[in-house]
Amino acid sequence: MTKEHWPQETGFNKSVNERPFTILVVDDVSSIRMSTINLLDYIGKLPENTRFIEAEDGQEGLRAYMFENPDVIITDREMPNKNGFEMVEDIRCIQHNNIDGKTPLILMQSAISNVEKKEYLARAEQAGVDKAYVKMEEGIYQDMIEHISNHYKKQRTMDNNNTVEASHGIDGISDPET
Repeated sequence: MTKEHWPQETGFNKSVNERPFTILVVDDVSSIRMSTINLLDYIGKLPENTRFIEAEDGQEGLRAYMFENPDVIITDREMPNKNGFEMVEDIRCIQHNNIDGKTPLILMQSAISNVEKKEYLARAEQAGVDKAYVKMEEGIYQDMIEHISNHYKKQRTMDNNNTVEASHGIDGISDPET
């Protein structure tokens, strides 16, 4: 079952026409999902209109991706029904011909040995993950916020450029209707 959260502190009005910045958090452990959401919200630096959506496993995460079109996905690696790697691969397959670009995918893994970490990072890159972290390593949430904030800024710049281009018509020729 997917859940939706609007951080209390933002006071964001959902009736405003601006599309919210949506982060999908996928993990089979509800306390990890909530901790991730709470830490990201606590650290701050997220857009004021950030909305969080939760999914309990990779299959549900894939459905949420298809119906919610999140801006960023944060997923666990080990989950029932469909693990994080499988979900990422399915999403990248769907996005293969997508002209709007690829949704940033962040993968998190429980504590592992250095040897396992090398294998995990190589597998994450092969699957199409943008950032891979080991849970509870120092500084991962600050780094994650930085990655998400950079994506948000880039996305908003592209949205603004598309709006300007649309208002000027092709090759700077204004639409007579405007």
